[in-house]
Amino acid sequence: MTPPSAVFMADRLDGQRTPDGRYFQLPSARHELQTRYDFEIGSAGFGGDIQYLHCLMVLVYDGFQPGQRYLLEARALGYQPQVWLYDDNRQVLAEAQVARCH
Repeated sequence: MTPPSAVFMADRLDGQRTPDGRYFQLPSARHELQTRYDFEIGSAGFGGDIQYLHCLMVLVYDGFQPGQRYLLEARALGYQPQVWLYDDNRQVLAEAQVARCH
């Protein structure tokens, strides 16, 4: 089985593990979302194993509203991960900060 080129899942919401890292509901308030973003950074030489960078990202947003849909989007530029929170109109609401990568 070939590993995926990137994994992006919500890991914790306000310090508690999320039962499903893809879909969940939030009460209106300020929330802290921790996400795990694992992405390919290359291979160890010609024919070598693919290597991944594993990052913990933290996003804080004060304006979550019940019934609204939000989108988290991640990408990596080189070794630098980036994560944004969007509303239904594709407006950027917040950007996550890198907590750590290894």
